[in-house]
Amino acid sequence: MDRRISEKIDSCWSEKTKRKGLPKTRWWEFPAILRHINQIVCGKPVDSFSKGLQLELKKMGRVFEHGVSVGCGDGTKEFELIKEGIVKRFTLFELSTERIKQARRKAESLGLLDRVELIQGDCFLHEFTEKVDLVHWNNSLHHMLDTKKAIKWSYDILSPGGVFYMDDFVGPTRFQWSDEALKLGTRIRRVLPKDFLKDPYRKGRYLPRELTRPNARRLKDSDPSEAADSSSIMQSVKEYFPNAKIKLTGGLIYHATLNDILHNINESDEKDKAILELSLIIDELSLNSGVESQYVAVIALKEKLETRYEQIAPLDQRNLQNVRRGLRPGRWLVTEPLGRTAKALLPYYRRLVPPRVKAMVPVTLRHAVERRLLKEWEGARPRVIVQQKEAGCLQGAYEEQHQEQAISCNLCGSTCFVAMKNRPNARCASCGSLERTRLLYLYLEKLGLPQPGSKVLHFAPEKGLYDAISKVVDAEDYIVADIEPNIYPFAKNIVKFDLCKDVEGLRDNYFDLIIHSHILEHVKCNLSYILFHLHRALKQDGWHICVIPFSGGSYEECFVNIEAAEATRRFGQFDHVRRFGRDDIDNSLGKILSFDKDFDATRDFPPEILRKYNIPETSWCGLTMDTVLRLRKYDMRLINSGQ
Repeated sequence: MDRRISEKIDSCWSEKTKRKGLPKTRWWEFPAILRHINQIVCGKPVDSFSKGLQLELKKMGRVFEHGVSVGCGDGTKEFELIKEGIVKRFTLFELSTERIKQARRKAESLGLLDRVELIQGDCFLHEFTEKVDLVHWNNSLHHMLDTKKAIKWSYDILSPGGVFYMDDFVGPTRFQWSDEALKLGTRIRRVLPKDFLKDPYRKGRYLPRELTRPNARRLKDSDPSEAADSSSIMQSVKEYFPNAKIKLTGGLIYHATLNDILHNINESDEKDKAILELSLIIDELSLNSGVESQYVAVIALKEKLETRYEQIAPLDQRNLQNVRRGLRPGRWLVTEPLGRTAKALLPYYRRLVPPRVKAMVPVTLRHAVERRLLKEWEGARPRVIVQQKEAGCLQGAYEEQHQEQAISCNLCGSTCFVAMKNRPNARCASCGSLERTRLLYLYLEKLGLPQPGSKVLHFAPEKGLYDAISKVVDAEDYIVADIEPNIYPFAKNIVKFDLCKDVEGLRDNYFDLIIHSHILEHVKCNLSYILFHLHRALKQDGWHICVIPFSGGSYEECFVNIEAAEATRRFGQFDHVRRFGRDDIDNSLGKILSFDKDFDATRDFPPEILRKYNIPETSWCGLTMDTVLRLRKYDMRLINSGQ
């Protein structure tokens, strides 16, 4: 960060810290609003700022050895995590001279000086000697001038399995509210009692009824860090932490609309209390109308990457020693775990590298060679160079070109793919489609679905699939829905839909096509109830096309709250509530639905088509994570038996 900007931010926040006797005007000063937000985040209306997300972190059942927090202020939130036994020690960064002094005094009074390292300065200039297992952002990330850089920095300093924790403003940069937000905020202000509009800073004056955008230039001049790049936060969070657990906590009303007005609300007065409660309900409902959520709470795990060894040829003693020592001979393709892009290139590595070299090295790719491969990786024709080192000397080089069948995405036509977790080439780099999405779309095309004029219901829409269907079906006939609609910014017509509460409201015999993929494992209510109402809503000749993640073992479900680690152990992911095991499929899902348990995509598509659209062979046959179920109305046994 530029020194002059850093000094200006220091001066701004130090000055704010010194101010005394200011009126109470901000949402975080009102217990009712804090309880409302905590209720959204953790399901309990607990008091205290950010307490809901703290409880969610505590549910993970982990004790974090070393946490890092940026923009810690006086350290109150971080010291609370230490006192709760959630974090053992913290490294705290703060630019403000006055605030770091406050934090030091508070740590000393609490007896925590030996468990915190307080640093006044730019966190990005600090060199860590070890990885940390918690990165903590609490209403400070939106003060970063480059939020993507800050999130990447967070990812880089986290150890595998470490936690990214964020409770922050993610609304428009420099508070430049959208037109929709301004309209709704203005409507609320126009119906408030006049006394609510008294200006807390200028006696005898009133605040305007109209909600407006602040002057961005003046805001930047007064505080260069205020919401400097806030609108980019969520895109970067999803890029670096694709499996993040995200809670939208709103803010249009309690933050933008009622800013300063809150000073005139007396929470002990029944009338004022009722108006505030109604405002908070409207705030939550506004998320369903396409208005951006200004605040979010996020907990995300950094994916664990494992170094694996692939033995193709017998190892002699010398080669075995090389592997164990982790030697880096010249430009070997592999020496250490690196990440998604590297794993995406593994299929080429396995085909191109001589068996004698493959036997000596791990399977993930080294940075220098990874960059070179990416430059040459056009049209799936990489040029790979591998050099060998034996007895301490470099012996020649191996160079080969390999013609691969070109792969592409059948949804958007892109030929660029990236890895996801331990699956090479899983995700289309353009539209984000996964293997299961591309296979599902193959079946839609085969069945001629949907047709113009079809009524379509699509849960948790995938961008590529949404774009493809939108070209065929008019917006009024295409209903896209999810319990958290704001995480799908590309779907302009999306509505909030809770399968446990709203599915009964679906019209009988209305939809020609219902689509969803990997959602039933998340839904916390009876499976038969959900499937009955979905099939009730299908037309007589309608189709229900879905992907259900099948795995080994038997069927299991649990609707009570359990720790994330326990949920991961039992169901495969921390936010899953059931596992669709193959072992007892006839007595579990098979009792509800009639479907082909001997799924075989090669009966419907030639292998070269499946390979062309980058669908792995492990997904072709049997009940897998990518199996596509093609169901008709009466394949739901309860409906069939009732006719």
